[in-house]
Amino acid sequence: MKKIVFLMLGCSLLFAQVTLCYKENWKQLSQIEVVALDGGQCAGKYSVKDMQQKGWIIKDIQISKSQNGFNYSYVLQKQTTQTMQPLSKTPMTKQDIKATILEVKKNEEKQKQIIQQAQEIKSGEKIYKAKCASCHGDKGEVEAYGLSKKLKDMSLDEMKTAIRDYEIKEKDNGMAILMEPYLIVENDIEKVYKYLQEVNK
Repeated sequence: MKKIVFLMLGCSLLFAQVTLCYKENWKQLSQIEVVALDGGQCAGKYSVKDMQQKGWIIKDIQISKSQNGFNYSYVLQKQTTQTMQPLSKTPMTKQDIKATILEVKKNEEKQKQIIQQAQEIKSGEKIYKAKCASCHGDKGEVEAYGLSKKLKDMSLDEMKTAIRDYEIKEKDNGMAILMEPYLIVENDIEKVYKYLQEVNK
């Protein structure tokens, strides 16, 4: 098989790390950039400014009103460089080259999925707090009126079935009328489910 010689002089590949940090019920707007954030790489230790000093950049910010202040969520991304050692006169096959390119593409796709997942969780949080939390609790831990299973313990299929049954009036334990203003579409059910899974880890 014909071999190709790659001369790599300081060749490097860029990879992106993504993390989701948040602060709930925060009242001091002027201090949000210096207060330690929870979740992700922040882990209750680092603020937005700390993360920026570490090379992270803000990709997205979500702010929502809470009962005791505001909820802030940051999607942060950091470019990391993986330097490949010079391989002067080291032969590589076509398969080796293809495998390297494929690995880079897989990493890029993985990071896109992480960002999308983080955005869906934040969207699910917004929907949940607007339509569900008042009856089902902050984390889906409440049996609404003693008639509903805890949302945090329900599977995605159970959630979809329950909403569908309320919509078509197949299920009526006295809650159908109360649920009418709060019914959500299937895509939003999935986001709410992902949020509950994340917040109850």
